[in-house]
Amino acid sequence: RQGYLQVNGNHLLRPAIAVNPQGSGAIVFTLVGADYYPSAAFLPIQTASTSSTIQIAGKGFAPEDGFSGYDPNVPGLARWGDYSAAVVAADGSIWMGTEYIPNAFRTLKANWGTYLMRYIP
Repeated sequence: RQGYLQVNGNHLLRPAIAVNPQGSGAIVFTLVGADYYPSAAFLPIQTASTSSTIQIAGKGFAPEDGFSGYDPNVPGLARWGDYSAAVVAADGSIWMGTEYIPNAFRTLKANWGTYLMRYIP
């Protein structure tokens, strides 16, 4: 099956997919845009269907404010979303990780973090 995922007026960055032997799984990504600070989100999927509701596991706390957004050669464009990952565990659950902006202390050059989550289909 093929198709598109979208959240009107927003973006889904760096997806990763995992599906267990029973055909249940998830797509993980960073959700960002006019309505969302960079947030960790996923969409449950089945072999024959896809959920219509994106689940936000880690709500973004602030705008992206890393050092790459201050490059004078590309003003306002920051590098973002180096990774997402998803794997199936022995019990059939799905472990996922992606980038988001946590409510935490920032480093001198970045304010992003990694959100880890487990989905049990």
